[in-house]
Amino acid sequence: MVLRTVEPVTVEELKKYHTGSLLSRLKLLRGLQDSFAVSDWTPEERDTVASAGLIAFKETAIWKSAFSDVKLLLDKRENMPRGSKEKRQKAAHGKQNR
Repeated sequence: MVLRTVEPVTVEELKKYHTGSLLSRLKLLRGLQDSFAVSDWTPEERDTVASAGLIAFKETAIWKSAFSDVKLLLDKRENMPRGSKEKRQKAAHGKQNR
Protein backbone atom coordinates (compact mmCIF):
# COMPACT_ATOMS: atom_id res chain seq x y z
CA MET A 1 0.00 0.00 0.00
CA VAL A 2 1.27 3.47 -0.88
CA LEU A 3 0.78 6.22 1.68
CA ARG A 4 0.08 9.53 0.00
CA THR A 5 2.42 12.19 1.35
CA VAL A 6 4.10 15.39 0.20
CA GLU A 7 7.54 16.65 1.13
CA PRO A 8 7.70 20.13 2.67
CA VAL A 9 9.50 22.74 0.57
CA THR A 10 10.77 26.14 1.65
CA VAL A 11 9.41 29.33 0.10
CA GLU A 12 12.83 30.05 -1.41
CA GLU A 13 12.74 26.72 -3.23
CA LEU A 14 9.13 27.25 -4.31
CA LYS A 15 10.08 30.56 -5.92
CA LYS A 16 12.32 28.62 -8.32
CA TYR A 17 9.44 26.39 -9.46
CA HIS A 18 7.70 26.98 -12.77
CA THR A 19 4.02 27.83 -12.58
CA GLY A 20 3.08 24.35 -13.79
CA SER A 21 5.14 22.78 -11.01
CA LEU A 22 3.41 24.99 -8.44
CA LEU A 23 0.04 23.95 -9.80
CA SER A 24 1.08 20.29 -9.60
CA ARG A 25 2.17 20.76 -5.99
CA LEU A 26 -1.15 22.44 -5.20
CA LYS A 27 -2.96 19.45 -6.69
CA LEU A 28 -0.87 17.04 -4.58
CA LEU A 29 -1.59 19.02 -1.43
CA ARG A 30 -5.31 19.06 -2.19
CA GLY A 31 -5.23 15.30 -2.76
CA LEU A 32 -4.12 14.47 0.77
CA GLN A 33 -6.59 13.08 3.29
CA ASP A 34 -8.42 15.49 5.57
CA SER A 35 -7.39 13.98 8.89
CA PHE A 36 -5.99 10.90 10.55
CA ALA A 37 -9.39 10.18 12.11
CA VAL A 38 -11.04 9.61 8.72
CA SER A 39 -8.10 7.80 7.15
CA ASP A 40 -7.28 4.10 7.09
CA TRP A 41 -3.76 4.71 8.38
CA THR A 42 -2.43 2.88 11.41
CA PRO A 43 -0.94 4.92 14.27
CA GLU A 44 2.48 3.46 13.38
CA GLU A 45 2.22 4.72 9.80
CA ARG A 46 1.18 8.16 11.02
CA ASP A 47 4.08 8.32 13.47
CA THR A 48 6.59 7.16 10.83
CA VAL A 49 5.44 9.80 8.35
CA ALA A 50 5.41 12.50 11.04
CA SER A 51 8.93 11.61 12.18
CA ALA A 52 10.11 11.80 8.55
CA GLY A 53 8.73 15.35 8.37
CA LEU A 54 6.32 14.60 5.52
CA ILE A 55 2.92 16.21 5.02
CA ALA A 56 0.10 13.67 5.16
CA PHE A 57 -3.10 15.32 6.42
CA LYS A 58 -4.84 18.62 5.72
CA GLU A 59 -5.63 19.23 9.38
CA THR A 60 -1.97 19.81 10.25
CA ALA A 61 -0.26 23.18 10.56
CA ILE A 62 2.47 22.10 8.13
CA TRP A 63 -0.16 21.41 5.42
CA LYS A 64 -1.84 24.76 5.99
CA SER A 65 1.51 26.52 5.75
CA ALA A 66 2.55 24.65 2.59
CA PHE A 67 -0.83 25.29 0.96
CA SER A 68 -0.79 29.02 1.75
CA ASP A 69 2.83 29.35 0.52
CA VAL A 70 1.91 27.87 -2.86
CA LYS A 71 -1.27 29.96 -3.13
CA LEU A 72 0.62 33.18 -2.31
CA LEU A 73 3.23 32.49 -4.98
CA LEU A 74 0.59 31.61 -7.57
CA ASP A 75 -1.28 34.84 -6.81
CA LYS A 76 1.87 36.79 -7.74
CA ARG A 77 2.31 34.97 -11.07
CA GLU A 78 0.91 36.26 -14.32
CA ASN A 79 -2.39 34.71 -15.27
CA MET A 80 -2.53 33.60 -18.89
CA PRO A 81 -6.05 33.20 -20.26
CA ARG A 82 -6.72 29.80 -21.72
CA GLY A 83 -8.49 31.09 -24.79
CA SER A 84 -11.87 30.07 -26.03
CA LYS A 85 -13.15 26.54 -25.91
CA GLU A 86 -13.56 26.64 -29.68
CA LYS A 87 -9.86 27.45 -30.19
CA ARG A 88 -8.75 24.60 -27.92
CA GLN A 89 -11.03 22.13 -29.68
CA LYS A 90 -9.78 23.29 -33.10
CA ALA A 91 -6.15 22.90 -32.00
CA ALA A 92 -6.84 19.43 -30.62
CA HIS A 93 -8.60 18.43 -33.84
CA GLY A 94 -5.68 19.75 -35.89
CA LYS A 95 -3.26 17.60 -33.90
CA GLN A 96 -5.34 14.50 -34.55
CA ASN A 97 -5.32 15.05 -38.30
CA ARG A 98 -1.55 15.30 -38.72
